[in-house]
Amino acid sequence: MMQRAPLKLSPDGYIRLSFSTFSSLPFVHLFTGCDPDLQDELQEQTILAESAGFSECVSTTTPSISLGWTWYRHGESNCLLLAPEPVRSNVMIVDMHGYDVGQATTSDLISHWLQYCDWQTMVRLALQSGFSANPLNMRLN
Repeated sequence: MMQRAPLKLSPDGYIRLSFSTFSSLPFVHLFTGCDPDLQDELQEQTILAESAGFSECVSTTTPSISLGWTWYRHGESNCLLLAPEPVRSNVMIVDMHGYDVGQATTSDLISHWLQYCDWQTMVRLALQSGFSANPLNMRLN
């Protein structure tokens, strides 16, 4: 069995790793909350947001990776969708040569990765439990 290299916190606060390493890490729910101001902002952008909010997950690794994103419930379909804001994280994805791909590309890659995770179920469960700040022990991948 191949062992993964330990994660390290860089002096600038980022944890640098490849996208494939990032994609293999387990995450648990930390917090979900509603944000009426975000809902108003989205509606001003003509997005049919019935409700909106934010969520955060953390990796079960040391050091811990934090992922934060905004979401909204689409008024017509009732689907939970990612809001058009960058994902926030202390991760910096690096390319095959070890160079940073940049904050924007890292956020885009994590957003794309989130599209294939069942974050919607995690958010629904958190909302049903009253915006619990307690981990739901739900893995994103």
